Amino acid sequence: MLSQAGIFQPAMRLQVTPDARVRFSVPTGHPNSGFGTVESEAGAVTEQVWHHLAAVLDLHAGEARVYLNGEPAGVAGAGPAPWRADGPMFIGVAGTADDASSQPIHGVIDRIGAWSSALHPDVIFSKGRTGGVPTFPCF
Repeated sequence: MLSQAGIFQPAMRLQVTPDARVRFSVPTGHPNSGFGTVESEAGAVTEQVWHHLAAVLDLHAGEARVYLNGEPAGVAGAGPAPWRADGPMFIGVAGTADDASSQPIHGVIDRIGAWSSALHPDVIFSKGRTGGVPTFPCF
């Protein structure tokens, strides 16, 4: 689980669901307007195996995408310009602006990266295959 807190709801949430899907959710405008969600197929994530997860909110293309081990795993429309939260980033739990947390993961997280622009799919593919995250700044 990776989330960024907002006052009413997260600005984004990347998680593995109980049925082993990679799910990326972002609000679709006003904080009360609901979420746009993209997810992989059920069973995509295997227990006891290290996986590289990546999520991209591409406002230019109007898409939200998820990647598993460098490969595209799902795409959905992102809706209008999403609501932006300025709360803290939470790693391993879903978090809120008042520092409450829920939905802790039961596993290990290694190497987190966050960028203010959409990474090119070739970069995600390369890092998903080599087990790393980009070390250069993306603006």
